Amino acid sequence: MVALDVLPHYRFSQKTMRNIGRLIPLLILALTIGCDKKILIGVSLPLSGPNAETGKEMLQAVQLHVDSINEKGGIGGKKVGLVIKDDEDDPAKVKKAAEELAGNSNVVGVIGHLNSPTVIAAAEVYDKTDLVAITPVSTNTDLSTKTKNIFMLNRDGVYQGQFMVDYLKGAMGKSHPIVFVQESRYGLRHWKGFEERAGELSITPVKVIRFKNEDLGTEAFAANLTQDPTVDSIILLTDDNADVGLKLLTIIDNSKMAPEDTVMLAPESYLNPKYTTKEAERYTDTLYVCTPFLWEIANQTASAMREAYEAKYKMQPGLGGAMAFDAAMLLTTAIAEKGTDRKLVHEYLLEQKRKDLQAKRKDLLVGATAELVFGEGRFADRDLFVAKVEHGRYKVAFTQLATVKEPYVIAQLPERIANGSVIDLAGTPYHVVDVIFMGLDILKLNSVNTKDMRFEVEFFMWYKWASKAVDPSQIDAVNGAGDLKTTLLKERTKKGVTYRALRCKGTFNTQMDFSQFPFDRQGLEMSFVNKVKHSAHLFIVPDTRHMTHDPLKGLPLDWTFIQKKNYTGLLRYDSTFGDPDYRMGAGYKSRILFSTIGFRLDVQRVPTGFAFTMFVPLVVILVASFFVISAPIEELKGRLPLGLTALLTVVLSRMALASQTPSVAYIMRSDYFYLTAFLYVMGLIAVLSGVIWLMAKKNDKGARLLHKFFVMGVSPLVAVVLLLQFIL
Repeated sequence: MVALDVLPHYRFSQKTMRNIGRLIPLLILALTIGCDKKILIGVSLPLSGPNAETGKEMLQAVQLHVDSINEKGGIGGKKVGLVIKDDEDDPAKVKKAAEELAGNSNVVGVIGHLNSPTVIAAAEVYDKTDLVAITPVSTNTDLSTKTKNIFMLNRDGVYQGQFMVDYLKGAMGKSHPIVFVQESRYGLRHWKGFEERAGELSITPVKVIRFKNEDLGTEAFAANLTQDPTVDSIILLTDDNADVGLKLLTIIDNSKMAPEDTVMLAPESYLNPKYTTKEAERYTDTLYVCTPFLWEIANQTASAMREAYEAKYKMQPGLGGAMAFDAAMLLTTAIAEKGTDRKLVHEYLLEQKRKDLQAKRKDLLVGATAELVFGEGRFADRDLFVAKVEHGRYKVAFTQLATVKEPYVIAQLPERIANGSVIDLAGTPYHVVDVIFMGLDILKLNSVNTKDMRFEVEFFMWYKWASKAVDPSQIDAVNGAGDLKTTLLKERTKKGVTYRALRCKGTFNTQMDFSQFPFDRQGLEMSFVNKVKHSAHLFIVPDTRHMTHDPLKGLPLDWTFIQKKNYTGLLRYDSTFGDPDYRMGAGYKSRILFSTIGFRLDVQRVPTGFAFTMFVPLVVILVASFFVISAPIEELKGRLPLGLTALLTVVLSRMALASQTPSVAYIMRSDYFYLTAFLYVMGLIAVLSGVIWLMAKKNDKGARLLHKFFVMGVSPLVAVVLLLQFIL
């Protein structure tokens, strides 16, 4: 800080100085308060206790999203801050945390809590205020019917139980299950939905076995495990205690109550690493699990979230982390749209109903896990996926069910059901979605054409599918620059699954970022889509289990490998392609979505070549220019042409570089080097002209002063600027 008494041009009285001294602390305080004011979001999760691991993961995911918002300038120029509460997943402590958050008028909304009983306890507090809470994973149906300020990003337990019946009949073709029901809130909620739906679809369980934890292993429980040849499936409705689930699976397996290939279907409580261990594999090889999200079907948002999460926290996020990230995205979007008024934020969330948004032709907010919209209640309107436990991991099942949401399909529902493109399960219309796995291993990156933003690559590509309706030849490269050359290597069908492997060579267009050129990093993308069957009938999933994760060595000399990535997504067309199946009344603008899969190779340019073609000549020009101007002023009169030559050389050098890069609408890093060199040479020419003019006017003192200023002041400054541009 500069002291006032060192400002020689201003003279203040003693009294004035005292008043200024009093004002300074107030000004500093005001500035501090203004700078520190943030938009506050409450986060209440168990950060200690039995569920601390999950709570910490979810908090980290929320923090990750908030950090990304703040790095971009915040919301409306204000940074976002978190008010964090450790509620230990204890109802009493949850209620206290909710009271503290509700009592803080600066808290705009809350993300939390973890489990349904604790969310219900908090709802008693929030419902007395305008404060909303978004719970990422809770499934209690009462949250959407008996509260007013709780919004659920997960599907409720009753719905999940209903969906299990629909999947059992519509996708698996089974109708004679044995149902195991754990007598807990979670198990009974799912059983309620299952029982109701089973009655609607005329499915009568062969046996319903209700039990408490302590019943497992008893003779009374074992007496229920008798063989019945009519049994074709087993339903497991137990809570998130994996030890209980594994014990039950072990008992079922040892009992031989059903054939070894009998399918088992379970809710998302079976998404636990304990079910994928080597020891558990013998008990889970026919286990299917319903889930709101799987990393195998991660879109670009989810892929970016996972990459950032792993980079920051050195671990992979789970379901809770992905759902909490989406909760943070939804809440910050509401604040960005409506401001920090609690009532307006609440109104925004109520407006995020799929039906209403579709009627208004508005785009839906897409998070990492799904579209962030609600049904008629305040629960998420999202489909559930089904995964099969296979060889120590959860793998997307070959058949999925997706509820009919598209307006043009709803308008033609009777004829769609009649022709079999939609199935009707007790009044609920579904698309039967076939899944095809696609894998890709890059063999060699032949070239990277930065001028045309293209690259040529050789790779292995393979497909795996189970449905006869799937045709891999319909999958095409979205960004292909010409025909893809393919050679069939192998094809076989085993246990109803067809495998096809190809060797491919092709050229692809890709978006490139030259802002850091020639120190740039490029993401070379290959995107594929099935343009014949839209996403309601076919979904492409990356076969991550069998793709290599080793660094790619076959690169051009001027590029180095960074990483490989893959993601799924949806490609939207605003055209009906003239297909009458996509019609829906006059003036309807369709949004036809096709499943896409993307593979990306991140590479870093080796700037050595450009150092010799760009930097070295540029440095030579600048050094030569310095020697031109650093000569005694008596010798400068004849050196003006040398300055003009240096200027022309800089311009021609930049034009030569432009021939190697595309035209972009932003300033590249290399442009700063050339701009600095251009300004230096222009300054040199101006100084040369000025010195010569002053000497002609017999003003030797002025000429020497101008010359010294440029040689001793400007030239070292330019050298420092160039060095900093290179380093930073």
